[in-house]
Amino acid sequence: MPPHASPALLELLTRLGLCTSADVASMAARVRRLTRTLPDFDQAWVDALAQARILTAYQAGEINAGRAEQLAVGPYIIEQPLDSLGYATVFRARLRATPNTPLARVSHWRRTLRRVGLIRQTPCTRVRLAVIDAASAQAEPSLVANLEELRERSRRVKSPYVAPIRTVGRAGGQLWAAADYRNDMTAAERLTRFGRFDPTAVLIIARQMAAALAACSPAGIVHGDVSARTLLIGADGRTQLAFPGLRQLVRPHETERCETLGPEVFDYLSPQRAADAPAAESDDYFSAALVWWHLLAGRAPRAAATAQEKLHAARSLKIPNITHLASDIPAALLSALRTCCEQSPMARPTSAAAIEQKLGPPPRRCERTLARALDQPGARRLQWGSTPAPRRWSRSAWRAGAIAAGCMLMIVAGTWPQWQPLVTRKLAEEVAPTIKIAAPTVAATPAPLPKPITPTAPPTANGPWPSSTWENGELVLAPGEPIAVEQFKLTGPTTIRSRLGQRATIAAPQAGWRLSGAEVRFENIDFVADAKNLNDPLIRLDVRRVEFVGCSWQHQRQSTGPALVWNPPAGGGRDDDVLLRGELHLADCLLQHIGSAIHYDGRGSALVELANVLHLGPGALVQLDSAPQRGQLLELTASHVTLREAAGLLTVNCNAIPTDPGQFLIVTDDCVLCPSTGVGLLNFVGVEQPAALLQAVAWRGQGSVMPQHATLCLWRDGEGTARGADDEKLQAAGLVRSPLDFSGEKSAGPAANRVVRWQAPRQSPEPPGIRETKPMPSGALR
Repeated sequence: MPPHASPALLELLTRLGLCTSADVASMAARVRRLTRTLPDFDQAWVDALAQARILTAYQAGEINAGRAEQLAVGPYIIEQPLDSLGYATVFRARLRATPNTPLARVSHWRRTLRRVGLIRQTPCTRVRLAVIDAASAQAEPSLVANLEELRERSRRVKSPYVAPIRTVGRAGGQLWAAADYRNDMTAAERLTRFGRFDPTAVLIIARQMAAALAACSPAGIVHGDVSARTLLIGADGRTQLAFPGLRQLVRPHETERCETLGPEVFDYLSPQRAADAPAAESDDYFSAALVWWHLLAGRAPRAAATAQEKLHAARSLKIPNITHLASDIPAALLSALRTCCEQSPMARPTSAAAIEQKLGPPPRRCERTLARALDQPGARRLQWGSTPAPRRWSRSAWRAGAIAAGCMLMIVAGTWPQWQPLVTRKLAEEVAPTIKIAAPTVAATPAPLPKPITPTAPPTANGPWPSSTWENGELVLAPGEPIAVEQFKLTGPTTIRSRLGQRATIAAPQAGWRLSGAEVRFENIDFVADAKNLNDPLIRLDVRRVEFVGCSWQHQRQSTGPALVWNPPAGGGRDDDVLLRGELHLADCLLQHIGSAIHYDGRGSALVELANVLHLGPGALVQLDSAPQRGQLLELTASHVTLREAAGLLTVNCNAIPTDPGQFLIVTDDCVLCPSTGVGLLNFVGVEQPAALLQAVAWRGQGSVMPQHATLCLWRDGEGTARGADDEKLQAAGLVRSPLDFSGEKSAGPAANRVVRWQAPRQSPEPPGIRETKPMPSGALR
């Protein structure tokens, strides 16, 4: 070491094993040849070692910040940080170089040969190191013994799709676990860089993940943290699940110390793990399905801002239907995803082998297929995590290329007189046949025009009712007189609509029009009631997912019948979202002279979503026959909805309230809620006092208004006595009392039911309630 360098720096670097004295001496000789002088402060030496790639940039920064001792963890030296697991920090590390190890004696030559590309780093010297924080290590005194047992079990895992724990230990109050290292991206990092995955690639990844879980099962290992952070994707197309079994040892109870972690740590938790149940293999299957969902959609399956909200979402909220966000999903992958996402563990696959059977085993050359599917234009496939070295041309190569080009030009110029005539003759022979001499014009009889081709069969097929046809798999109704429909069973996802630019009318039969199936969508249809069924519903829907776009409902005057009686099939079928019993969506719709808009029995979790809806009553918007049970959730989302002289937003039957009721989540954005006199926005009707139900209501939103005299919450007991609750009992976020003026009479159409005066702070100049820019059906107003 030259005399100008600090002996303390050399002692620190060699003691920690960051480099050897030969590395520093070689660096000093290089600096002497270039500058003839040597720096006399340590930071310049550290930066020089980093420029020479003897130290990484992360190591140089830690040394300059005075945290060099933290780079040594057990027998390893940290090189750079990787994607964190939340409960543990992950680094790329290598074995420490000490004077007594063969690694130290050959480290300089190994590094030199690797730098020129003659050898590659041997896998045994690099590890993926997970460092567990001191709080978790102190909270679990037996964690070291459990980690040792996990290491012994990991030795029995023999699969190329698993990166099990190889070594564990304790160092200075911290616990660490090391796994084999490959220069792979995590799925989370790749999603950030390149976006969502191709469905074919996700199918291959799912097959490899199923094989990985199947290999862990015989060893008695439950992974416990199947996520985009532990899924490693190599450039060669091979995936690995890292650190199996680590999370359930560090975090046996997910609700403890959750506020110190980021919300992304709880993205893939099963409902059972979110409720602090012990980890089981069925939880791994649920988490794997959410990872596939994330890869297909490009975003996390649950949206929340904090860890507490993520845990709440994992316990109660729904997983959106992946077919609404991604297309062309292989049938095997879609079936496995829906099966693994079942809320009940008993409904999920019994083993990873069953998932493999559903997905199919990884085929031969699947890694090569996955590598091609994941390859990005302009990206090097061999090393994803590193920057490829630029190709450098030597001066002799440039000189040789210039000489060869000059010789070629001299040869062409010298021989041009000999072969120029041959080229000219050849071109003339090729061009001559294409030259045509104009002939004298001769009058000729023009050929008759071809007759139009008449189709042998009509392009459409008859539908189930007169004036209805099937077009491209959609049932199209003709405008004109009301169509008398009959009972109709849906064989699959079906769209029933009117012709483009027109509106069709359906006259509901007595006792209501009943439909049953999995999914149905209505577009631009007016539903009217027969004169004989004044108190019957217009539609009875035994359908799991329903959408109405641009539709209207109208009963005869003085009618008490609802527009929709919705009873989605119980049991959580696997044809749609498994965490919900059903979904009901209304957009750009109008309801008038009806008892209630939506009548739901209240059994099971459900989602009701309304956007740009005008409800003129006189009934409530949503009516429940019973309160939700424990663990169930009714989510009512309203955006730009106007209620005018209606019997409130929600009415709940309180004759039999559960001891531990479920939850109500109400979200109102930019709505005008003007109930009738004597009723509230929330109405509880029954003999039992609804205090428990009132505590289960969570009201969120922004920009909504209600009249100053209106009641927010009202209870009508068995004798008919109405009792209002103070506004302090229910915190309705984003709902402001304000004087309201409408542009016209209630029965004059949608344009007359827009507000023209209000007093409430808003983020947009657009008035609340129904939008002027969105089309609203008006033909049903009679």
